[in-house]
Amino acid sequence: TPQHAKRLVKALADNVHRFEKSHGEIKDFDQPGIPLNFGPSGEA
Repeated sequence: TPQHAKRLVKALADNVHRFEKSHGEIKDFDQPGIPLNFGPSGEA
Protein backbone atom coordinates (compact mmCIF):
# COMPACT_ATOMS: atom_id res chain seq x y z
CA THR A 1 0.00 0.00 0.00
CA PRO A 2 1.14 3.61 -0.34
CA GLN A 3 1.41 3.87 3.45
CA HIS A 4 3.81 0.91 3.60
CA ALA A 5 5.87 2.34 0.74
CA LYS A 6 6.18 5.66 2.54
CA ARG A 7 7.22 3.95 5.80
CA LEU A 8 9.81 1.87 3.90
CA VAL A 9 11.29 4.95 2.22
CA LYS A 10 11.50 6.74 5.57
CA ALA A 11 13.18 3.74 7.22
CA LEU A 12 15.69 3.36 4.39
CA ALA A 13 16.53 7.07 4.43
CA ASP A 14 17.04 6.95 8.19
CA ASN A 15 19.28 3.88 7.93
CA VAL A 16 21.37 5.47 5.16
CA HIS A 17 21.74 8.66 7.18
CA ARG A 18 22.91 6.73 10.28
CA PHE A 19 25.31 4.61 8.20
CA GLU A 20 26.84 7.68 6.55
CA LYS A 21 27.17 9.41 9.92
CA SER A 22 29.21 6.45 11.20
CA HIS A 23 31.14 5.43 8.08
CA GLY A 24 31.21 8.45 5.77
CA GLU A 25 29.31 9.28 2.63
CA ILE A 26 28.23 6.45 0.36
CA LYS A 27 29.57 7.17 -3.11
CA ASP A 28 27.03 6.91 -5.91
CA PHE A 29 28.47 5.42 -9.08
CA ASP A 30 27.63 6.95 -12.44
CA GLN A 31 25.88 4.17 -14.26
CA PRO A 32 26.17 3.98 -18.03
CA GLY A 33 22.93 4.39 -19.88
CA ILE A 34 21.26 1.16 -20.86
CA PRO A 35 20.59 1.03 -24.60
CA LEU A 36 16.94 0.38 -25.31
CA ASN A 37 17.42 -1.29 -28.66
CA PHE A 38 16.36 -4.89 -28.16
CA GLY A 39 17.47 -6.30 -31.46
CA PRO A 40 18.09 -5.37 -35.06
CA SER A 41 16.20 -2.38 -36.35
CA GLY A 42 13.43 -3.04 -38.83
CA GLU A 43 13.51 -2.01 -42.44
CA ALA A 44 10.61 -0.15 -43.97
